[in-house]
Amino acid sequence: MALRLFPRKRHDDLIVFVHVPKTGGTAINHALTRSGLKGQDHIEHWLDKPDLAQKRLPTLDWVSGHVPYPTMRSFLSAHTPRVLRFFAAIRSPIEQVASHYNWLIEIHHRGPQVYNRHPQSIRTISERIRNTDNTDPDAIIGQLKAASSLFLNQQSRVLLGANAEKLTEAERLSCLRTFDYIGTETNFSTLITKMTDTPLAQITRHNESKYHIDPKIFRTQEMQRFLQEFNRGDYSLYDQIKTHKKLNDRNRLFQPLARAYIKTRMPDA
Repeated sequence: MALRLFPRKRHDDLIVFVHVPKTGGTAINHALTRSGLKGQDHIEHWLDKPDLAQKRLPTLDWVSGHVPYPTMRSFLSAHTPRVLRFFAAIRSPIEQVASHYNWLIEIHHRGPQVYNRHPQSIRTISERIRNTDNTDPDAIIGQLKAASSLFLNQQSRVLLGANAEKLTEAERLSCLRTFDYIGTETNFSTLITKMTDTPLAQITRHNESKYHIDPKIFRTQEMQRFLQEFNRGDYSLYDQIKTHKKLNDRNRLFQPLARAYIKTRMPDA
C-alpha cells in the first residue's frame, strides 16, 4: 500500500462522483461546475472509449457518471495514475424508488428526442408502466418485480457492487470506507464542500420531474411492506450511512487512510 507522505497540490487527485440515479446527482454535477473546477459528467459513455478517457482525464478535476463503483474504480485506475477520491449521494429508499418509477413515465412526456435516447429495454419498461393502473399498489408492485434489476436495491448495487446483498456488515463497512464522503438528501451542501473545499450557499435542484402518479401510494402499508422485504439492501445501506453520519467528522468513516489506494474484498460488478 503506497501512502502519500507529503501533501499534493490541490486537485492533483481526481474527484469521482458515483451518480446513483434519482438521488439529486444532477444538482451535484451543476454545483461542481459552478465551483469553477473543470469536469465531465456522464462518463458512462466513456466505458467503450478508453482512448478518450486517457486523453481527457489528465485535463479534468472531477468526473461523474452512472457507473457502479467497482466498475468506475477499475476503469479509472486503468487509465490514470492519479489518486481517486470517491464521493456519492444516496436517498431515502422509498423516495428513490418512487422517483425512479416516475422517471420511467416522465421520459415519455419529455418528447421523442429524450425518449428515443434511451435503450429499447428502458422504453419497453416505460410503456408497460404507462399502461399500468398506477392507482393500484398491487399493479405497481408487479411492475417493480418485473424490472427488479432496475428499481430494487439499486443504490446498494451501485455503491457496493452486484453482490451487495451477500456482503457481511464488516465487508460493507470496508467498501464504504473507500469513499471520502457519502451524502444524503439532507446534506448536499456538506457533500459539495468536501468535494471542492468551497462552501456553497445554496444547491439548485435540476432535472426535477412532475409526478405523473400520486407519490403517496409508495407510503401505503402494502407498498412499504413490499419494499422493506424486496428493497432491504437499500434500507440497510441508508440506515448504515445515516447512523454513521453523526460520527463522520470524528471517526473519518469515509476517509481513506492518507488518501491511499485501498483494496477491498468487494467483488467487481
